[in-house]
Amino acid sequence: LDRASAESVARIIAEVTPPTVTVENVPAYADTALFKLITDALDDAGYTWEVVIHDAADYGAVQKRKRMLLRAVREGALPPLPDTVAPGDWLSVVSDLLDAAPDSTVPKWEMGRLREMEKRGTIDFGKPIITMGGSAGRSVASASNAGCPAPTLKATPKEVPRIILPDGTVKRVTPRMMARLMGLPDSYPVPEHHGLAKTVLGNGIHGDVTRTLIQPLVDQVAPTPRAEGTTLEQPTGKG
Repeated sequence: LDRASAESVARIIAEVTPPTVTVENVPAYADTALFKLITDALDDAGYTWEVVIHDAADYGAVQKRKRMLLRAVREGALPPLPDTVAPGDWLSVVSDLLDAAPDSTVPKWEMGRLREMEKRGTIDFGKPIITMGGSAGRSVASASNAGCPAPTLKATPKEVPRIILPDGTVKRVTPRMMARLMGLPDSYPVPEHHGLAKTVLGNGIHGDVTRTLIQPLVDQVAPTPRAEGTTLEQPTGKG
């Protein structure tokens, strides 16, 4: 699937020569032979291109999301990258949905890692916590307190994001909450099924990245009203 996807992108570049091309994936993708298929096609067609390793949180997102983004234009120069700004607070975009969110529980293994983080002073149970259901090590959960950006929302449906409130209440993060964490407006439709929604959204580009890094390329070629939404990552088994 990865090879077929890369070959299709390269073929479209050669046959259609669109005015702009963007490809988003995990950072390691930039060092693969599959990615070189795409950049070779851009070179052969005379595009100007660059690879940007970015974090959505550096552009105001309420989620940490480190990715690579290829930006290419067929004519002219690439628009300059925007200045970085402070990240947002994940709680600010989901707080009004908490009461209606379904109650949940945190698995014992995950709670154990959160308590280890508490001992090290990297998590505070006196403040709301969002945990993405995964971990970065045997004593590190993928979690952060309110006031900071959330950890990366991954596509893996078995990792269930939850919010732990200071009174001990645990809420499951709903599909609409996940959409908001991805920088999408409430008008953007998402699947009602929790696992499917997580797969779709976890495979997406953050809305703030689309607006700040991709939209300027489109506007440079043909200025149009900004569209609310996101674009999908190239499928990969790495993210």
